[in-house]
Amino acid sequence: TKLGHIILPVDSRKNIYLICKESIHNAIKYSQASEISMTVRLKDDLLDISIEDNGLGFDINTIHKGNGLNNMEKRAGELGGRFSLISAPFRGTKIEFTYNLIH
Repeated sequence: TKLGHIILPVDSRKNIYLICKESIHNAIKYSQASEISMTVRLKDDLLDISIEDNGLGFDINTIHKGNGLNNMEKRAGELGGRFSLISAPFRGTKIEFTYNLIH
């Protein structure tokens, strides 16, 4: 299956778009990164999206999660997807979202 041949329900498309938008917005606004990359992969029926920056990063155990991070996790949950956040001070941040296209 190619990405261009996938037809998703409107609510799924909207939530995936908003997860990506918020991830990129946060990286631009807070990370002070010189590079931000987005990778989209399709393997079998799994759509895997990764957004990574080389910015300041943060300690995920002490950070106050604002609306953006909470909303991304909530949206992923609504889709039945998996959301993960990987970050460390001065090591950048990576957000991964995996979504099974076939439920």
